Amino acid sequence: MDDEVYNISQVSKYIFEFPSIGKKHLLKQVVFSKMNYNHNDYNLSLGTVLENGTVNFLDSSNNGDVVKIFMTVIKCVRTFASTFPDSVIFFKGNTEQKNRVYNEILRRHYDEFSVDFNIFGVSNIDGKSTVSKFNRKVDYSSFYLSLKS
Repeated sequence: MDDEVYNISQVSKYIFEFPSIGKKHLLKQVVFSKMNYNHNDYNLSLGTVLENGTVNFLDSSNNGDVVKIFMTVIKCVRTFASTFPDSVIFFKGNTEQKNRVYNEILRRHYDEFSVDFNIFGVSNIDGKSTVSKFNRKVDYSSFYLSLKS
């Protein structure tokens, strides 16, 4: 898998950065922030570091390296989870297109990811959100990862 990921730099316990080299040379940032309802739950945010040092978490860089970025984010999750082994990490795309991509990548790489992680998805059926073990046949609106013990 190392050929399929970018090198990461850990800026702090909660922040990682890595290059995105595609159509453009960009700097991506992964931020883990605690969620309010449980001290072990963290939200994962992915953004692009802008020239002025701020991070744009809403962009779609369309840099042509989405799978490599996702695999690099999983590398960040592995590193973060080794420091916080009881953490539950929540993530979702900020657009329907990103969620479709995340669903597809998780389907394709499920066997690899499920060696290290418990993977759950949130599906919305009849207006109700339901959390269930990841199933390749279901489209999810968001996801949870936790390190297997």
